[in-house]
Amino acid sequence: MNSKNKKRLILFANRNPYVIKKEEGILVAEKTCGGLVTAIDPIMQQTGGVWMCWKPLDTELWNPPKHSKFKLSEGIKVPLENPSYLMKEVTLNPIEVNNYYNGYSNNVLWPLFHNFIEKCRFKETYWHYYSQVNEKFSESSKNLIRNDDLIWIHDYHFLLLPQMLRRHHSKNRIGFFLHIPFPPYEIFRILPQAKEILSSLLECDVIGFHIKNYVYNFINCVQNILKINISFNKNFLVYNNRKILIKDFPLGINTEMFLNLSNKESVKKLTNKIKKSLNVSNIGIGVDRLDFTKGILQRLFAIEHFFENNAEYRGKMSFVQIIVPSRTGVKEYKEMRKLIEARIAHINGIFGSFDWKPIHYFYRSYNQEQLISFYQAADFALITPIIDGMNLVAQEYVLCSAQSAKLILSDFAGAAKILNKAITVNPYNIAEVSASLKKTLELSESTAKKNHQSQLDYILKYNVFWWVKNFIEALKNKARD
Repeated sequence: MNSKNKKRLILFANRNPYVIKKEEGILVAEKTCGGLVTAIDPIMQQTGGVWMCWKPLDTELWNPPKHSKFKLSEGIKVPLENPSYLMKEVTLNPIEVNNYYNGYSNNVLWPLFHNFIEKCRFKETYWHYYSQVNEKFSESSKNLIRNDDLIWIHDYHFLLLPQMLRRHHSKNRIGFFLHIPFPPYEIFRILPQAKEILSSLLECDVIGFHIKNYVYNFINCVQNILKINISFNKNFLVYNNRKILIKDFPLGINTEMFLNLSNKESVKKLTNKIKKSLNVSNIGIGVDRLDFTKGILQRLFAIEHFFENNAEYRGKMSFVQIIVPSRTGVKEYKEMRKLIEARIAHINGIFGSFDWKPIHYFYRSYNQEQLISFYQAADFALITPIIDGMNLVAQEYVLCSAQSAKLILSDFAGAAKILNKAITVNPYNIAEVSASLKKTLELSESTAKKNHQSQLDYILKYNVFWWVKNFIEALKNKARD
């Protein structure tokens, strides 16, 4: 379709779509990984527009100037081989990164939105720089936005942007999508800047969340914290004589990419190698980023409980736990890793033998092909976050695994609301998770196939491309009052 017939998209995201490098004196653009980039980059290439993202300034090269104003990059047209849209990186100095990103984003918003109040660090400095950086993005995009552009803001790093952008762009449609949970009123009210954030988000035309629970949490917060008269009917909130669409848009995965990779001969060879190496009747898999929200330690206690009470599965079932390194310099994460590794060593020491390990543990990053090989080798996945906005690993596993593969999923993950044929558990209930392992291993093949097909049908239909199309269509079609 001719790009002239489509509205341009102005996108704000923490992640950049391309990393620009110089190789042998020539500029090279390397596309970054992730579902957001994969799904939206083709649309940006069709419609044109601007992708606003941030880039940390190298600490070693930074000398604090007398005045804190920084020259913003002019941006670069990407992809380099067929320049279609502008990627504009907003450079943040180390002080801004430390307070805006490490501080307010990850020491206030991240734990609070995941219901970990005790991990929040409410510092006024954090809020000051968070506001400053949001303003920096607003100012740097001001002259790039046309009156008929669609604006789409992503995630908790930019909660103040809607209000800032609305001051200069009253005619534009503004959409916001939150990629993490939105907490209940009892939690969100603790945030000192709760009113400012809610007021900012209400400047949007469309506000998207993964599941309906988060929609209801948001509405409840608006009613009780802002104490304003609103009506909410058929996903529309009426505020200041303006209709705002507030809706669940469950995020999917790039099904086409995963299916193509799954059929590669190299992936199948590695799958067979993993199966042969483990040499057991049943293989389980868990793939998580190192984070306190993922419930990894609780999962290990459940696996220990299972082997204690089901001796017949010793030597016959092994669990593969992959942990992707995260925030490696943070003390709390280092301590978390030590506890996890000590528990794995304890379980292997008690139950393991010369030719069998209960748990095979890998602390490293794997590429997509390698992960798919692990998915294909596994008979079941045990995905038990304490809380998760969606959890795309669950969808990846179902898509890439065998027809009779089984899924045990935390009831506190957004994915549990869409993959309703999974065996759902309370990750805090160690005995329940342990019992679910036994139930999964004893599930008949016909039932497993039926459950798997139901989940597969959903994932194929509501993939990441459906998600992008659905959100943008909602943003284009919602009439402003």
